[in-house]
Amino acid sequence: MVTGGASAFDPTLAYAVKQTELWTPSTGPNGSWSTLAPSPTARMYHSTALLLPDGRVLSAGGEYKISPGNYGHNLNADFYSPPYLFKSDNNPIGDADRPAITGNIPLSIVYGEGLSFTRSTGSGTAISSVALIRPGAVTHSNNMDQRYGH
Repeated sequence: MVTGGASAFDPTLAYAVKQTELWTPSTGPNGSWSTLAPSPTARMYHSTALLLPDGRVLSAGGEYKISPGNYGHNLNADFYSPPYLFKSDNNPIGDADRPAITGNIPLSIVYGEGLSFTRSTGSGTAISSVALIRPGAVTHSNNMDQRYGH
C-alpha cells in the first residue's frame, strides 16, 4: 500500500497526494496496482503508515507548509481497513469467517525450520498461502524494521 506524500518538492497542501494505491503481487508476473479511496487527510513530512497485526493500516501525523517558516501539524490518525475484514453481499467471507489459529503456537521460530498450526474456525475454504509479517518501526516515512515471508 502506498499512501501520503507530495507530488512536488514542496510540502504545501496544494501538492498533497491523498490518493492511495494498493499493489497485489499475485495478479500476473509483475503484479498490479489498484486505486483505493483517497485519504481524508494530507499526510506529508513526518507522517507514518504502519501495518497493524489485524491487517489494517494506521496512517498518522504529517507536517505541511502554510507559508515560509510556518508549518501545520496533523496530530491525528486514520485507519485503512481492507475489504476482507467485512462481510457483505460482495464479500461473503468477511471477518465472521476469518480463520483463527489455535493450539501450541511457539513464541519464536528458527529461519528455515517448519511451523505447524491448526485452523480452528472459518468457512472451511482452503488456505493457499500464509504470510508472517513482523511489526514495523517507522521513522521519516521509512519502515526500517519490516520483514515479509511466505
